Amino acid sequence: MKALREAAILVLVACFPAALAVFFHPQLAARDRAGLEADAVRLEGVRAWGSEVLWVDARSDAEFARGSVPEAVHLAPERFATDLGAVLAAWRPGARVVVFCSSISCATSKDIARQLREAGLEDVYHLHGGWEAWQEALQP
Repeated sequence: MKALREAAILVLVACFPAALAVFFHPQLAARDRAGLEADAVRLEGVRAWGSEVLWVDARSDAEFARGSVPEAVHLAPERFATDLGAVLAAWRPGARVVVFCSSISCATSKDIARQLREAGLEDVYHLHGGWEAWQEALQP
């Protein structure tokens, strides 16, 4: 019985540092631990980054014309190849890219973010909650 108890204590002592390492891993600290996908970011997190953010609006032409995030670059999903040049021209080294669309009517921000990473950009995320999260944040 004593040997079993000692073995259990050794297992607990060995697992404690491992659990700490998993919990405090730098990749987990970089994203919200509330279940977001690895390439998703909340608006509060983006605001904490400061001015080194390139916003990419992946909504339709009509939605973009009605309003967008200030200085956002429009990248229509159906014109990705032709609109990509505008994104690349606006991007600066070290800037993070945040792609958004309407969280109600659009699920393409994840796809556009993936395509931008495939085109060579790093630090590309999609905005959790999309355009509606931005509008909600503007409400008093």
